[in-house]
Amino acid sequence: MLVLDDAGGEPLERFLGMPMEIGSFLHFAIGTAAALAKAHQRGLIHKDIKPSNIIVNRASGEVRLTGFGIASRRPRERQTLDPPETLAGTLAYMAPEQTGRMNRSIDSRSDLYSLGVTLYQMLTGSLPFTASDPMEWVHCHIARQPLAASRRLETIPTAVSSIVMKLLAKPPRSATRPRLASSATYCAAVRPGRPNAVSMTFCQAKTMSQTGC
Repeated sequence: MLVLDDAGGEPLERFLGMPMEIGSFLHFAIGTAAALAKAHQRGLIHKDIKPSNIIVNRASGEVRLTGFGIASRRPRERQTLDPPETLAGTLAYMAPEQTGRMNRSIDSRSDLYSLGVTLYQMLTGSLPFTASDPMEWVHCHIARQPLAASRRLETIPTAVSSIVMKLLAKPPRSATRPRLASSATYCAAVRPGRPNAVSMTFCQAKTMSQTGC
């Protein structure tokens, strides 16, 4: 059992349905990335990152993660080839390797794919994919490439869209899905295998939004 103080706030999903203003998006995105980074630092893989499991407090600016019911303390694990209807997690936000249909283990980067889906929805007001049944969701995550967020909505900064699309990269076809490093003031994407190659794009984009550039 995980017991937490009630810090107030509402699920992020209540603020979705239309594109989020870029300043609000950056604030919530940075807070979510920081919370997820702390979970990963403690050896946890969440496995169900989605807006309903992200609690935001507009008054205090605090962002918290919840929904740790299927979280794992193992650094990596294999998903068995189960029917899509019985997979643990949420299909609309599920990383390709969580479907059990890729030759790849689940690890902390799986959470980053789900974070990418969530950020895409925050930016554009819609999910990167639509599907009518569980098997179609699996196909979308494994085989389909989403339209870039900045192409769906021209007001989205290209730099921010680029980070979100890197989070949505599909291994093993692509090795570009980054690990995420974050703090209270910036969110940076790091390419696996290159721990010093840090992109400060979110920080730059936040400054641009604040100055009106």
